[in-house]
Amino acid sequence: MIIVAALWALTTSLDKIGAKNSSPLVFSAALYFCTALMMLPIVLVFSPNWVLQLRTNFSKLVLLGSLKAVDMWCHVTAVGLTVAANSVAVRQTSLLMGVGFGYLIFKEKNIKTRFFGSAIMVLGICLLTFS
Repeated sequence: MIIVAALWALTTSLDKIGAKNSSPLVFSAALYFCTALMMLPIVLVFSPNWVLQLRTNFSKLVLLGSLKAVDMWCHVTAVGLTVAANSVAVRQTSLLMGVGFGYLIFKEKNIKTRFFGSAIMVLGICLLTFS
């Protein structure tokens, strides 16, 4: 988790630089375009029937991609307008929704433990935000 946190801090700092030197919309689009280009060779090698999968799931992929684009645009806009660490901390409140959906949709067990851990993280977010 420490490695993930360090990588998250690094990429958030890069997001802030990108948002300041460009517009959040252009930076977000360029970032995901470059990511898609870098992933294309991997898809071509490891997924021989990717065209069929794309045709079959096209509407779902468009919806998912659109929602992720709005998410990234909001994230880069927020990072550009405030302290990057605070923006990331507030963004992590989606963790509660993830735990809730895990319980409702996937019927995950030990939900009390998961919500307790999530509540501790949200408490830390509140302490960061209001201090």
